[in-house]
Amino acid sequence: MSNYHIMDDAIYKDMLEKAKADYIASQQKLGAHAREIELLEERISGLRETIFALSRMLRAEPFEEADALGLTDAIRQAYRTHGGPLVPTDVRARLESMGYDTGKYGNLMASVHSIIGRLEKRGEIRSSGTIGGKPAHVWVPKTLIEQFGQGVAEGMAGAAGESPYGALAGIAEQMSDINKESASLAIAAEERKKAKKP
Repeated sequence: MSNYHIMDDAIYKDMLEKAKADYIASQQKLGAHAREIELLEERISGLRETIFALSRMLRAEPFEEADALGLTDAIRQAYRTHGGPLVPTDVRARLESMGYDTGKYGNLMASVHSIIGRLEKRGEIRSSGTIGGKPAHVWVPKTLIEQFGQGVAEGMAGAAGESPYGALAGIAEQMSDINKESASLAIAAEERKKAKKP
């Protein structure tokens, strides 16, 4: 082999290592931004609830937020920031507590049911049984591969000695157990409420 080929290989190996390092740094940056977005959504949701509550308390003009989100995004945000199962009427109550003007929609509950079906088909929410005989759904956090990229999931799986999908399946199973427990707690709370009613 000539020195020319050795030099070319060394240059390409150096380029490969730089590309790998840049890839990992970019994945980490993406993960940090994803967490920042999540925190901002939670803050916006909390601020919206605070504005709505204070406006009602002071009998002030309702806060008219530019409806940039739309109903689908509002329902998506209601599930994402709630942290547990919601039935359709809970979704409506959650939207109202977040300050959304639900009165501007003609048949809100029909729209809520339709949007829940679409979000479930897309895998953004999933069924978590029933609460009070009504179908309940919970937010499905993005998988590590979707949120942080294939490289991060592979790195995590490599540390555990399994495939990325095996590692994610284990996490999904744990999340499913947590969601089942949350649904059970919500059902028990609902039954306690019913028992207290005269």
